[in-house]
Amino acid sequence: MIYKGYSRIFVHDLDDVQRVYNILNEIDKDEMECYAPKNLVSVYDKSEPLVYNGKFDLDWTVFYRKCVISGIPVFVISSYEENS
Repeated sequence: MIYKGYSRIFVHDLDDVQRVYNILNEIDKDEMECYAPKNLVSVYDKSEPLVYNGKFDLDWTVFYRKCVISGIPVFVISSYEENS
């Protein structure tokens, strides 16, 4: 689950970045166009900072399910921001 605050979706392979964006757009294109932070999805790198996702909201159960079905391992990091 991604909480309001700072987060990032990491994948292992560069090819999976676009595949994950495709899944996110399939789930809720309007949310992606209006509220998704830039560079939300990236290849895992310890130095990659989290990005602010203030208004971004999505059905994460559906997201995880679609990633598993597609064979894409994802690692989501989210830090909760109090009063958001």
